Amino acid sequence: MVIISINVVYYYFSLWVLYSKLIKPLSELNFNMEQLANGDLLMLIKGTDKNNEVGYMAKKLLIFKENSLLKEKTDIASKAKIQFLSQISHELRTSLNAIFGFFGILVTDD
Repeated sequence: MVIISINVVYYYFSLWVLYSKLIKPLSELNFNMEQLANGDLLMLIKGTDKNNEVGYMAKKLLIFKENSLLKEKTDIASKAKIQFLSQISHELRTSLNAIFGFFGILVTDD
């Protein structure tokens, strides 16, 4: 009877360890990967402080998140640059057209 109860306790303890150390962290990483795939860059990635395989995976996922944030910032800066150059180009063309127009009038008057 004692051996059976020790085996039952060992079995449930093993299940708890398996769940808390492997299944739960992997489920959280899976959820984080889904969030990242859907474009949610404000999520918190758990497990990056662990020094095991799950922690290494979490750190790699954090790198993907940081790269996605950098890409988003780069895209915003690129759009701002394009808009700025377009606006400056328009302003320069308008001014140059006026100068060329006045120059044409001066040349034809002589």
